[in-house]
Amino acid sequence: MIIETFRQAIQNVWSNKLRTFLTMLGIIIGVMAVIVIVGLGNGMTQSMRDSFSALGTNALSIQVWGYGSRTASVEDVYKIADKNKELISAVSPQIDFSNNTPKVGTTTYRYGTSVYGVDEHYAEMKNYTLAQGRGLQYMDIKDMRLWLLLRDMADTMYKAEGVGLAGPQIGILRRVVVIDVQDDHGLIELVNPEIIAAEGEQGGPEGCLSVPGRQGFVYRPQKVTVRAQDRHGKVFELTGEDLLARALCHEIDHLDGKMYVDIEDHEIVEEEDEEEQE
Repeated sequence: MIIETFRQAIQNVWSNKLRTFLTMLGIIIGVMAVIVIVGLGNGMTQSMRDSFSALGTNALSIQVWGYGSRTASVEDVYKIADKNKELISAVSPQIDFSNNTPKVGTTTYRYGTSVYGVDEHYAEMKNYTLAQGRGLQYMDIKDMRLWLLLRDMADTMYKAEGVGLAGPQIGILRRVVVIDVQDDHGLIELVNPEIIAAEGEQGGPEGCLSVPGRQGFVYRPQKVTVRAQDRHGKVFELTGEDLLARALCHEIDHLDGKMYVDIEDHEIVEEEDEEEQE
């Protein structure tokens, strides 16, 4: 009976080839669709698990939205952890800043960028591993203010077509100086500079961005050596001659509250300047 039934089934399949093919094709497509749907579901589930795992096992994210007085400062966020030490082991404020025209040095780039400010606990709380380098530290933030100041001073000096600029000239009461006399030294940045040696003498005209339109004849050392710190706080010495020596003396005088008009031999008028150029 079973053999007869099987033989009859084979005959029916053979006599209806197209129907048999379409039926098998439908079964195959259905099975494949189920496999794909199950795979997508498993993938989405795993992706969500990974996302939640990245938050940490006991991480809580709080977003503060508001305008005007309805804001939270970084100090407010740290106070939450200080008042609940038994519940909160670490906190990392996150500050987002977006700018469509970031500026690096004197070059402005026309593309969008975002900067995220966090503290040292952020990577641990997010289960992130630092691939290279290190995180920013508080001393870096302190130094960054100095770096920005030095960059802005250099930009101001170049725009005014000067060869030097001191902090007091732009209302900054810090002993910082930038100099560029267009020689092999390039841009020189000096923090807390002092002249430790000087020799020889040279005389020549000097002008100043703080006294536009005027020049004076000033005697300066022919060669000077300066001890200063760089932008990272490292102490170094620099020796300059001729124009560089003059620029070093001129800018360090600004730091000590003096200007070239206080020590000039005489003021140079336009006729005298033309004669010297001839």
